[in-house]
Amino acid sequence: PMGDRYGRKFVMMLTLFGIGGCTFLIGCLPTYAQIGSLAPILLVAIRVIQGLCLSGEQPSAITMSLEHASERRRGFVSSFTTLGSASGTLLTLLVFIPISAMPSAQLLSWGWRLPFWFSALVVVAAYLIRRNIQEPPEFIQAQATKTNVAPLSHLLRFHWRAVLRIVFCALIAGTSYMMQTFSVAFGTAGYKLDKPTMLLTTTVSAVIALGITPVAGFLVDKIGRKTMFLSGTIGVGITMVPYLWSITTGNWALIFLFGIINYAFFYSMVNASWPSFFAEMFPGRLRVSGLALGTQIGFAISGVIGPVLSTALAGADLKGAAAATYPRRATHHLATNPATEK
Repeated sequence: PMGDRYGRKFVMMLTLFGIGGCTFLIGCLPTYAQIGSLAPILLVAIRVIQGLCLSGEQPSAITMSLEHASERRRGFVSSFTTLGSASGTLLTLLVFIPISAMPSAQLLSWGWRLPFWFSALVVVAAYLIRRNIQEPPEFIQAQATKTNVAPLSHLLRFHWRAVLRIVFCALIAGTSYMMQTFSVAFGTAGYKLDKPTMLLTTTVSAVIALGITPVAGFLVDKIGRKTMFLSGTIGVGITMVPYLWSITTGNWALIFLFGIINYAFFYSMVNASWPSFFAEMFPGRLRVSGLALGTQIGFAISGVIGPVLSTALAGADLKGAAAATYPRRATHHLATNPATEK
């Protein structure tokens, strides 16, 4: 609602320092050994604040991009907001790969803090860019009319169906968790694959996505938002299965192949289409509120369901589901184990 009342830029400057400040503070937190239970309490508190800021950051950025673009290029221009997220993911991976290779003692004592401190550089760069951005003409025109509307109550009264549609559509965000977090743990903890190489899979996919997302955004304006979103969603669902299966085989060629197809190709189609697809469901004076409410509820649900279901299916050893799904591999392992043969 602040984005609809006071401006998209106002919220984007507020969330920039909120997210950046919280990220930097995580790197400064004392350890459990130093302050006891207060350490995890502070961490959770900072993450909550960070999450609240993020809930306003992305919808405001999408709305800003959409409303500055011409009608024929809105899908293409707004796709760059998710391209920015992919760039951030890539930057995170590039920073984390060498740090994860540090000796365990150094990594756990001080090495883990470095990526959080480096985030200060991103905040400075973002501030220098955002300070010169102007509010979209559509927002300025709406402000000139001085229509006194309470964004949130008006939204829930007249546009709740659109919010509900977005909530369900936003569940596709679980793909990001599956690729960047669960698959790495699944491969390294469950099947003892090399961790830097697993991280390299997501890095390569993110690099390729940087090139595919703008192309997909261009096609969004040509063939339609809904068509691109549904095609990408179906593709993600289908290719996630062979990707996880390839991890159980330990075949790096297959892991990279299916990882790229799933994340770089199909998920890029989703990321390119959903900003304009979701945002255009609402009028300008309610756009930030509607986009924020629908996406953040959907993202929150996927953030709970994804980890719970994936770890429950994988089991405590992170390989139970694979053994049940692919009994040949499990049987072959038993048959070639001398102790089992005895």
